[in-house]
Amino acid sequence: MTIALAILSRIWPYLLGAGVLLGLYTWDNNRCNAACVKQTKRADALQAESDAAHKRATALAILWAAQVDKTEKEAHDAEALRREAFDKLESRIRALPSIRGIRLSPATWRVLSDASDLANARTPQEHHDTPEAISESDLARKWAEAAAAYADAYAHWSSCVRFYEGLRNEQTQ
Repeated sequence: MTIALAILSRIWPYLLGAGVLLGLYTWDNNRCNAACVKQTKRADALQAESDAAHKRATALAILWAAQVDKTEKEAHDAEALRREAFDKLESRIRALPSIRGIRLSPATWRVLSDASDLANARTPQEHHDTPEAISESDLARKWAEAAAAYADAYAHWSSCVRFYEGLRNEQTQ
């Protein structure tokens, strides 16, 4: 035991110094000063903002998908109603006389043909075959085709408008 006391009496200042250094290291490593607290609060606030932004983005994506589904269903239903209405027109057109009794001048025929080409995004052609006359049923059929094309274009435009209005109205609620 005397040997142990002799050794301990020689190394006790080193043990004390090592203990103090270990204590200082642990205290410094685990303490949180004012700057640390500030940065921790800042990091927590940024994480909360990030989580909220993620939730908003998810909600917007769900809203977008729901609005797409709703608009597509409305457009499909409206298209079915339009088709039904134009099919009824077609049966009425078949009842019209097919005798070529309506005479159009070549200039009028060219204007109508050019307008049709432009509506179908084609360049108007220079020379058109001009029939001597056209039947009432053919004229009514062409008119109904033009009306159907206009109705489709209008329906697509109004679907886009309703889609974005629906998104805007849902976001403001």
